[in-house]
Amino acid sequence: MKMFITGRPGCGKSTLINSIIMQLKEKRISGILSLEIREGKKRVGFMIRDIKSGEKNILASVDMDGPKIGKYGVNLSGLERIVSRFLEGFGNSDVVLIDEIGKMEMLSEKFREAVDIVLNSNKDVVAVVGLGFVDYVRDKGEILVLTRSNFDSIREKILERLK
Repeated sequence: MKMFITGRPGCGKSTLINSIIMQLKEKRISGILSLEIREGKKRVGFMIRDIKSGEKNILASVDMDGPKIGKYGVNLSGLERIVSRFLEGFGNSDVVLIDEIGKMEMLSEKFREAVDIVLNSNKDVVAVVGLGFVDYVRDKGEILVLTRSNFDSIREKILERLK
């Protein structure tokens, strides 16, 4: 089963992934999460974390050199270290969660290769997909467009399929 969550910024995609993690205690989960870095109310970057090991690295920051996405410099070497860590533990997982397949992440060839490995595996996958990358996954599984009003029903649909 492969399910892809997309939607407008702020609709709850990352919140949904975190909610799913909390509900799947009996499953072996692997994956990659992108987390905001904030200073007060201002977003200044993103952290990337391997779910299984807990290892983290800076994905992007307003203070970082590297390829630019908007005001953020992307840390490709940090991203690729986390992708390597994810691939080490991916084999013995039941469910793979990815937040997200988006502009920053897709700058990395290693990340794209890891996504292809995951999508061609027999693992259950739930991934957040940036609006610009829906075509990349369209033929791989079900696309779910998340809104604030359908959050609960989509969460229940995903959980039902994973359990």
